[in-house]
Amino acid sequence: CLCRRVIDTKENIVFRELEPHLEKRDDHPGNPPRPRRNDPCNQSMYMIPIIHGEEVFGVINIHIPAGFTPSVEDDSYLKIYVETLAGIMKWHQSEELRRRTETANQGKSRFLANISHEMRTPVNAIIGLSDLAFSSCQNEKTKDYLSKISKSSRSLLMLINDILDLSKFEAGLIELHSSEFSLRDLFDQLTDLFIDKLGKKNIDLFFYMSDEWTLFLRGDEQRLKQILINLIGNAIKFTEIGKVEVSVKTVAR
Repeated sequence: CLCRRVIDTKENIVFRELEPHLEKRDDHPGNPPRPRRNDPCNQSMYMIPIIHGEEVFGVINIHIPAGFTPSVEDDSYLKIYVETLAGIMKWHQSEELRRRTETANQGKSRFLANISHEMRTPVNAIIGLSDLAFSSCQNEKTKDYLSKISKSSRSLLMLINDILDLSKFEAGLIELHSSEFSLRDLFDQLTDLFIDKLGKKNIDLFFYMSDEWTLFLRGDEQRLKQILINLIGNAIKFTEIGKVEVSVKTVAR
C-alpha cells in the first residue's frame, strides 16, 4: 500500500509509473483494453504525510503530470500547508479529548457528590443515637465505648464532607456562605477536636491572636474550619516533639 509506505517513512514521496485506469474498447468486444482519455499512461502521484510531532494523521495525495518533479518552492508551500493542517487536526483532537475528560470528571464528581450525600444520613444517625445513649448511660465502660463511637463517627463525617466538597469543587458547584462568627470560638472548637490526638502524642497546640480578633468576623466559617482542620491535623501528624502554633495577624485593611 502506497499510503502505508508514506506513513512508515514519514517522508514526501513521488510515485511514478503508476498503473493507468483501463476500460474496454466498445467498438469491438475482442479488442484489448486501452487507457482512459483523461488518464496519462505514466501517471505520477505526490504523497505527503500529515504529521504533528511523532503522530501521523493521514496522507495527502496529489496527482501530478508524468515526469513532473516538485520544486523546492513547491515543497516549501506544501510544507506550510501540511503543518498548518496538522496543527488544526491536533487542536481538534486535543479539544475532543479535553471535552471527554471534562465530561468524565463531571460524571465522577456528580457520583461522588450523590454517594457522599447519601452516606452522611446514616453517619449523622449514628452520631445522634450514640450521643443520646451516652447522656442516659450510667455504666462508665459503656459510656467510654459510646464516646469512641461518637468521635469516630464525627471523623468519618468530616472525611465524607471533604469528599463532598472536593466533588462539588470539581463539578463547579461549590458555594460559599457568608455569616458572622467568632474566631476565638472557632479556635475553641478546634482545640476540643484535637485534644485526644494532642494528649496521645504529648504535644501542645497554641493559638496566638491580638485583641482585635475578639470581634466577630464575616465569612464562611465552615470552609475556614475545614482548612484549619486539615492544616492542624497534618501539623500534629508530623510533629513528634514540641508544639503546634497557629497565629493570626492583620496583613491589610
